[in-house]
Amino acid sequence: MPPKKPDDDIDANDFLGLPADAAAPEMRLHPILTNAEVLEAQAKARSKIDKERRVNAMKEVEDRETHRLRVEEGLTTGISSEDEPVKFTVDLPEWAPWIAVNGEPYWHGYTYDVARHISRSLSEQSQRAWRADDQTEGKSIAQQLQNKRHSVINGRNGAIANAPARFDA
Repeated sequence: MPPKKPDDDIDANDFLGLPADAAAPEMRLHPILTNAEVLEAQAKARSKIDKERRVNAMKEVEDRETHRLRVEEGLTTGISSEDEPVKFTVDLPEWAPWIAVNGEPYWHGYTYDVARHISRSLSEQSQRAWRADDQTEGKSIAQQLQNKRHSVINGRNGAIANAPARFDA
């Protein structure tokens, strides 16, 4: 073998005087566990993280689909002020026992917790029912606007005085 020059790479086995096919000592990945156990633990951790990602991705897709369906069904608008719950008491003429929004009936005399946008629809339908009732009785617009219900809400406990009678009462 020709003599090595200082610029040549020196093989560790040559330097230590070991045979060229001697295996390098295995580097330990953990002071207590074997390398196989460490690799197994790493694989379990990777599997656990993958499972969490899948669960989070499923939840995200489910939430998006739920929101889309709520908007499609008219249960939410996406505007927080319109989606907040409010109490609405249905007040209808005698000939109208109920009104419906999105296929769900709301009965005369009952109080419901509904989203603000639904309460506005109920209020409009109730107003139109009373207007139709007044028109069938031959009242002029001025007389219709003077019609008073005399319902009063108590500020302390929220009780309604002179509320319209329930249909089934």
